[in-house]
Amino acid sequence: MNTAASSGEEGKCNIIVQNMDEDMFTFSKISTDSYVKLFPSSNGPFHELSLCLRFKATLKKDLTAFSLATHGCFNCFRIMFFPESAQQFQLTMTKHLSVSLKGVNLSEWTSVCVSWSAHTGNVTLQIDQNHYEHKLNAQPIDGAPSIIIGQDQDTYGGGFQKSQSFVGDIAGINMWNKTLSGDEMLAFLYYDNIRGNVVTWSDLKFDLKGNVTINTIPCLPIDSFY
Repeated sequence: MNTAASSGEEGKCNIIVQNMDEDMFTFSKISTDSYVKLFPSSNGPFHELSLCLRFKATLKKDLTAFSLATHGCFNCFRIMFFPESAQQFQLTMTKHLSVSLKGVNLSEWTSVCVSWSAHTGNVTLQIDQNHYEHKLNAQPIDGAPSIIIGQDQDTYGGGFQKSQSFVGDIAGINMWNKTLSGDEMLAFLYYDNIRGNVVTWSDLKFDLKGNVTINTIPCLPIDSFY
């Protein structure tokens, strides 16, 4: 495992570069100061965007798994779950797209892939065994992205609320500046053998804040996610 830390031009950050393939981020409690900041390899603009990740929630509460903001758009690309009130998944790209979760237990490892195109408005979701096709007409994402794991950004890089914080484990975060095909989503969900070209879990650049730790992910077969 290769790990490097640096600080400097990105501000007051303890930047880590690490292969996370065997690891996960653990968020142990409700907070406004515990999160992971990711540093993407590209600042866009993004006319297409795809994201895959895995998580397990330890509290049955509203939670934010992923938040991408720019200076002009705080909810450019956000993934939230509402298991307590409505058992819903919500994708926000200035507009909300919500789907009801079917047969998904968020206290167990859950796999998620989202793929979106500004050209067509098409959104493809794969949440465990559930497949969804929707329309969400949103503008391309322009400007330097602030990517936060575990908190919802109400301002650029901040504005966090306890009620929306994530508690549990997150792993396998990969992001692409293109749409993913159904076969590519399944390659991630079942075989874990594709990696993003904007955010790459096997070569992740990040900064830990607050009470977030890196732990070894349980050695489970991929099909245990279903």
